[in-house]
Amino acid sequence: MHNIHVNNKNFMKTFFDVEMAECNNMLNRLSERGLWSQEAKSWTHPPSSPVKKKWLHSLFIDVANGVSELDNLAHPRPDGNILTWANTSGRKIDSYWRNSYDAPTDFIATLEPVSPVTRSFHAHSRGPPSWNQVVIPGQLKNISLPYTDQILHQLAHCIRRIYKEQPDRRFAFGFTFEFVFFTVWYFDRSGILSSEHINVYESPHLLIQFLIGCARMSAADFGFDPTFLWFKDENTHLQSYQIPLDIVRGGFQTMPWIFEMPERGEEGGLENEGQKREDIEDKLESEGVNKGEIREMNTQKKRVKYVTFRALKASRAEMMVGRATRIWLAYTLGDYLKALDTSSSSILATFRVYVLKDVWHDTDRTPEGSLYQKQGPLDGVAKFCSSERVTIFGNVDKTDCNRNHMEVTGRRASSRKDYVPHQHDKIFSSDYCLSTISITSRESMRWIDVLENYEPDSEFENAIISRAHYRVLLQTFGYPIMDFLSQEEVLSAFLDAVKGHKNLYNAGYLHRDISSGNILITGQPSPNRGVLIDQDYTLPSDPECRFTTKELRTGTRPFMAVEMLNQTPFAPIRKIYVVKPELYPMSFDPYAPRMKFTMPRTSWRELRPRVIHDLESFFWVLCWICVFREGPSTSRCLTEDDIPYVWRRVKHLFDGDDVTGASGLKEKIFEDSTVMEQCILANLSPFFYNMSGLLVSLREIVFKVYHTSVYDNAYEDFIAAIEARLEELRTRPDPMDTEYDTARARRRVERMQRKKVPKDQGSSGEEKVGEGEFEEAVAEAKADIIREKESNFAAMVRRAELRRASYRFQRPLQFRDRGGVTTCERSKRGLQTEDSGRPTKKARIHQG
Repeated sequence: MHNIHVNNKNFMKTFFDVEMAECNNMLNRLSERGLWSQEAKSWTHPPSSPVKKKWLHSLFIDVANGVSELDNLAHPRPDGNILTWANTSGRKIDSYWRNSYDAPTDFIATLEPVSPVTRSFHAHSRGPPSWNQVVIPGQLKNISLPYTDQILHQLAHCIRRIYKEQPDRRFAFGFTFEFVFFTVWYFDRSGILSSEHINVYESPHLLIQFLIGCARMSAADFGFDPTFLWFKDENTHLQSYQIPLDIVRGGFQTMPWIFEMPERGEEGGLENEGQKREDIEDKLESEGVNKGEIREMNTQKKRVKYVTFRALKASRAEMMVGRATRIWLAYTLGDYLKALDTSSSSILATFRVYVLKDVWHDTDRTPEGSLYQKQGPLDGVAKFCSSERVTIFGNVDKTDCNRNHMEVTGRRASSRKDYVPHQHDKIFSSDYCLSTISITSRESMRWIDVLENYEPDSEFENAIISRAHYRVLLQTFGYPIMDFLSQEEVLSAFLDAVKGHKNLYNAGYLHRDISSGNILITGQPSPNRGVLIDQDYTLPSDPECRFTTKELRTGTRPFMAVEMLNQTPFAPIRKIYVVKPELYPMSFDPYAPRMKFTMPRTSWRELRPRVIHDLESFFWVLCWICVFREGPSTSRCLTEDDIPYVWRRVKHLFDGDDVTGASGLKEKIFEDSTVMEQCILANLSPFFYNMSGLLVSLREIVFKVYHTSVYDNAYEDFIAAIEARLEELRTRPDPMDTEYDTARARRRVERMQRKKVPKDQGSSGEEKVGEGEFEEAVAEAKADIIREKESNFAAMVRRAELRRASYRFQRPLQFRDRGGVTTCERSKRGLQTEDSGRPTKKARIHQG
């Protein structure tokens, strides 16, 4: 794991600035409660051996709650709450995510209401603790060594869970208690910091300093975002730790969150993107504008309130280090209030849907909103509304600011003894979901669920990247290209996305992150049937523009071009066999003739992002769809016949971890057409079996550009190949009966016959089936397969339509009794949805 710095000497002073006199005074007051001995200068009941875990639980809870209560009497919190500590060892903390992974923790701190008269409190007065209420988690190990890898792994699980359950969480604290060694941890999107290892017997004042500092922290100091609040009603907006669990359980996707954004076209106050606020203020001051007028100008910018009604992508919120991109659908506040009082779909269709993108972007890069403004409206590209850098009480929400510009003095963890778990290190990485996938011959492979959680690769592991909290509001709403309804729809969206990329290039920019998640199906007419989104890594395409080393390698690794993966120019070998695309207009023939020709090897050229790299990524996206999509909105569940071949030949191609294996296989696909046949064409999903001709054509276009370094007509050739396939689909619909079905029927009959023949008889003449009977069995099996295909296709289309319908506005749980279908009625009808947004099995049966 990178970006972990341990043993920072100034950690406690930076985050918990409490005077030593206050700590000594608190120890004196704890001695009155029998928790601290002034004579022995020690805790009153020291453990006799490292196995006294219960004693450690009891001691810490008594001391922590005692400090919170005593400090609250002298310094009451403005919000009327008190920090309460609880022992959760052996208890499962509740959650509003169903079937979510468990993250056991030994201690938690929550903010509980306190009586204004008696100043007393009751732990968890709102009921059992839940993850949306956890402020600080803690882990305890009854061992005597100050370095353990497992304890940080467990604490990181808890922090990931907090990020997942609390959408308004910006950063978080945690602590570990290893027998007598106490360590405080700080987690944000730039990395992980830790304090020095504190011996609570030798330095008890540091433990008290931590507890007093926590007791006095505001919600924003704990990492909660006051600009992103849960919308209870028009007058009540709450942070996530204040939300009752019984209201939001099962309805996370439709939880409403209210936020403000600048009016259309404005860029969030005075901070112009690409410049520092101080530079702009100095410029205005030099022109005779005083700072008071500057602040007034900043606060008078018109802002609009929006309310989210659907979470499109929230899984990346739990990414420990990186952009942590989250996406919501939203209405303006006025439209949202109207939507609550109507159940008419025609009225809802008149409301404009906005897409909110919340991201922690690299401050060294140009913000996405600034790029949209410079480019202007383009066909095939998402339409921009507004953007801003989030400010918390007047300060830009950056990881540097949240760390109080602390100088990192601790050493970088680089071994197991430095808290880097060798067998668990992927829990911290942004590609954790992809890297942990495993498969057997009896398991189904759902690549779409894997790649939806894959973070683009852009940064070096050893760099501490300063990140700023940034929001972009777009006017373009669509469905992922994987949720297509037909081949014609997916190719139409793909075509318009390629044209959009061309328009972006003509405007002077390269996208540089083409992936399956960045192409949307909008349902609009041409030229916006498909659009490109996510310009976080877009850079100018000017040949004179110089790129830093960090900016060269960007993109989503499974779809990255060969040169970007290898970081070296790619020059294919001279003699190759190339398949003639015109030989396969409808299906792949493994015995079709090939032509052999020789082309000169190009000279080595400067490696820089080029058009061909994005076009190659388009090619890999289409290959991935054709191999791993069963049909409309359905992942391919591989059978026992398919898994050995597909997994062995394709796993390296789209494996984000094995960069060397993926780049090597991609090189071979361009150098040798037989590898293309074995890895891609022979493993196409039956639904896309007739796409082999298009894939061969696109491969030839990319191959030609790599050979000649001539980019003229690259776009035109790419677009022409897709348009030709679309025209072929419109004029000659694909037959339901294919050669693949015949081969599949033969394998099915042979497998059934092998099961009927006992092992001791082998292939004796008595058991051998005649050729005529065999062909009849194949014909019957083929008819069954065609009927299954027709039925499955209809079910896939219904499933895709239901999935698209789930993106529409739905009343949150606390508003569903205002009109329309109530929660009780939805339960009776079986219309409730899972946390993923898909209708349950009961709902599908009821609606289908």
